[in-house]
Amino acid sequence: MSFQAFKEAFDAKYEDLYDFIDKSEGNLEEKPLPFGLKLEENNDEVEYDSYGSEDSSLERIFYSEEFDVHVKFFGTRQSYSGEDWDGYYEVKKGMKTITVWENAE
Repeated sequence: MSFQAFKEAFDAKYEDLYDFIDKSEGNLEEKPLPFGLKLEENNDEVEYDSYGSEDSSLERIFYSEEFDVHVKFFGTRQSYSGEDWDGYYEVKKGMKTITVWENAE
């Protein structure tokens, strides 16, 4: 299948992304997610300023067994405005090699 087919099915089932994210945070053993979705990685970066106010970037990668695609859902959570899920798109796993310089001692 394709990401486009996943997108059409997903958009038909959920009115907004928060509906899906809210359901994905419960007990997935009792209520599995549709489309064979399974959480692969939770890359949320939770950060607070010096006053304790939250300003976090949210990113979760799911794999759909039914459509054979990886999907990244992304958003933000801030103390003053709450949680917003902005969108999703297909992602593919890749490898990167970096060069670092370290002290010789």
